[in-house]
Amino acid sequence: MYSGRDILLRLEGLFLKYVQQRDDVFQSLKELHRDDNKSLLSDTRTPFWHRRDEENDIHEHEPLLRAIQENIRYFMKKSQAASLFNQYERSIRGLTSEPYRFDVLHTFNNAIQWHTRPTFVFRLINKALRTEDYEALLTLRFYIIDLCNALRLKYDELKQDQQRQDLSTIVAYYGVKWTAPDVYNLKHNVGKTVPINDFLSTSQSTDIAKSFARVGGPIEPGDETVMLEIHIDTTTLSTPLADVAEYSDIRDEEELLFEFGASFVIDSVNYDTSDGTWWIKLSVVSEDVLMDNVQTLLKKCRETEMSLLLGELLLKMGLHSGCRKYLETLFDLYGNEHENVANIEELIAETYEQEEKYDQAILYQMKAFDLYASSHRWQDAARVLIRTASCYYDKKNKVITRQYTEKAHEILKNISGLPDNHCQFGDIMHLYGILEDNNQTARTHFLTVLDIYQTASTVCKCNDYDHKIAQVYENIGVRYKDEENYTQARISFQESENIRKKNITFWKERKAYATCLNAIAGLYHIEQDRIMVAMYVERAFELIDTDFIESVYRDNLSVQEAALKIKVFKNICENTLAYELKLLNSLNKTQPSTYEKIIERHLNIGEIYSKKSDQKWARQHYDKVYELCETKISSKKQQAQCLFDMGHRLLLADTEYAFQYVSKALEIRLLVLESDDVNIGFPHYDMYILYEYKETFDIAMEHLQKAIGILEKHLNDEKNYQFNVKEQLVICYQNSASMYNKRQEFRKAIEYLITAVSIIECFFSDLPDNYCILPKCYRMIAGNYFQLSDYDASIKFFKKYLETMEKHPEADSQSSLHDHASEISDTFKLLSCMHRRKMDYD
Repeated sequence: MYSGRDILLRLEGLFLKYVQQRDDVFQSLKELHRDDNKSLLSDTRTPFWHRRDEENDIHEHEPLLRAIQENIRYFMKKSQAASLFNQYERSIRGLTSEPYRFDVLHTFNNAIQWHTRPTFVFRLINKALRTEDYEALLTLRFYIIDLCNALRLKYDELKQDQQRQDLSTIVAYYGVKWTAPDVYNLKHNVGKTVPINDFLSTSQSTDIAKSFARVGGPIEPGDETVMLEIHIDTTTLSTPLADVAEYSDIRDEEELLFEFGASFVIDSVNYDTSDGTWWIKLSVVSEDVLMDNVQTLLKKCRETEMSLLLGELLLKMGLHSGCRKYLETLFDLYGNEHENVANIEELIAETYEQEEKYDQAILYQMKAFDLYASSHRWQDAARVLIRTASCYYDKKNKVITRQYTEKAHEILKNISGLPDNHCQFGDIMHLYGILEDNNQTARTHFLTVLDIYQTASTVCKCNDYDHKIAQVYENIGVRYKDEENYTQARISFQESENIRKKNITFWKERKAYATCLNAIAGLYHIEQDRIMVAMYVERAFELIDTDFIESVYRDNLSVQEAALKIKVFKNICENTLAYELKLLNSLNKTQPSTYEKIIERHLNIGEIYSKKSDQKWARQHYDKVYELCETKISSKKQQAQCLFDMGHRLLLADTEYAFQYVSKALEIRLLVLESDDVNIGFPHYDMYILYEYKETFDIAMEHLQKAIGILEKHLNDEKNYQFNVKEQLVICYQNSASMYNKRQEFRKAIEYLITAVSIIECFFSDLPDNYCILPKCYRMIAGNYFQLSDYDASIKFFKKYLETMEKHPEADSQSSLHDHASEISDTFKLLSCMHRRKMDYD
């Protein structure tokens, strides 16, 4: 659900423990170094680092001494954490007197007790975790590690107690107020995983949790009362939790505390109408599953050093500013001379490169290159030059791009000692390919690159082959597109699509996949396959937010604007859904007997879900309407109206349910209404649509004829009905003509079409220019006369069609609703054919 977030949280914990362990080692080394100095200084012999006649010379000890020197500034971090705690406690208590001394009183054994204090460290710790303030987390790591270790010990005790009692499951509760969109987000993601990025305090008592959620109490506008019911299987290894009631100031709360980074599967989301509460059932993800996911994602990362690995994960998640802020703290951690400084400079460069701030990226790349080169790390140096060349290419400077590409190639070929099928040679060849002006030559380069990438795993440890291979396929597709070979271009992009769809965990991967889908949609647009265009655009929109849209479509402002409008429409649907759910909850609670209003809410909610293609939830609300109609609505007319409304809304979205509801509505109306009542004609027409969809054409025609027979009797009525009778009747005549066309009864089809035209010309004197039914009727009449070889009549109505279409607005480039270009083109072809048959060659 939150791709990569649970992995990042787990890496945060591992990283904090790694830094703690390393600092402990350095502290021991510091003490050892101090003791050694004392003994050596008192020795009259020459100190060992000045001796030249033994194997243990200065070069062996320099790394140890440098490590001690670089990290000595961090030996004071624990006191900094204590100072931060004490300062924070003073601010929240508003005290001027001396508060509890955290630095004096805190020990490993009372870490949990400090966390349970109602006004103390849990706020500071959780804030740092929620906001991902890595500088603060580094400072606070001593206490966080103590708390995690203490929870693990208590977790072991908890599991042992469970075993003694022959129990395997613990249930914890958490009460909270959330917004309706937050609830919808969980409701829409049942079965998926959600991570928690702080220490989560829960209770084994439902009453305590309800008191925190203020169940039954007043609710602020836009809020929902939510109860989380968390099931923990203690027989499997999972994120540690502990029964911390004994440490709490309020023991009756029966508090269970989860370690930060816990992940939960959303099992169900249900609404309790009795007290207006959403109950969300969760189960804890086992540690084995989570660590498998960690291992899978780590394979995609280049770095292995824990502190750098965390920076790379932040980069992959698209948190560029936060990544830079975190990486900059590592300069203090390592010092200016450490070998990892070059890696830090390179990662910072990548953050700028992904933000398309190429000048800043190049600046840091050059710093990284100088450090790599000075330490003879030529493979790393060449990699940085390749990235610099890519930046200059994106800056539209091919000359400098080629210079850096050749420089990197020279290093790889003459200095690095790497084999020719190493992936970095593939990177070089890829750059030569994109610099090539000749499309055929460029594709030859790209095919060579594919060969290298697809076999490079045997000679190098690169971990992003999939991304590179996908990019090469896309570049091949671009070259085919330049040659207007759109089919081959699309095939190449679809090769990329098949690769990218397997890797959409991180922000950069989702952006690349969405961009690929958009490119394929554009190629289908050129091939005039509107169905495939719509499918690919929809898939792309599911992946991207507003920032993505502005990035992906930055070169086409008109498409960007249309895409943003679609996204806004989707957001409006979600906001409207949240409003309708809120209103429904309020009605159920305050006006439970206003069934008509409740039914309307269910209908609206179901319709929104249908528009979002979420038929499962839509059907739940439509089923509720059906139940309310049968059990709470005494009037048969009202029952029939509710059922018809529900079925009519489902005509295009869910034909199975639509058939059930419309047929039931028609059945009731035939029993309680006069046989020629207009409200019987409407469901007859919907039944025609449903039977035609089933391709049961005879029964479809029967319902259509019955609808026409009823609607004709109400043609001159001045009364307003649910639908405009005149417009409905015109559509019925037009559809009857289409049915007769299928039977090749062309004269009968013309008869219905002429009647439809007469109604339009009689009753609709002021038609809008975009009214398509009249010209469509003209064109259908002309086509039927053509089939009868009555070319004079056919030409007459084709000309009427063209005259009407001259007033028609041009088609919207983003919609096929009023795009008649192909129809008009076919019309001219048919006119030409008929004039040729009439020997009217002029």
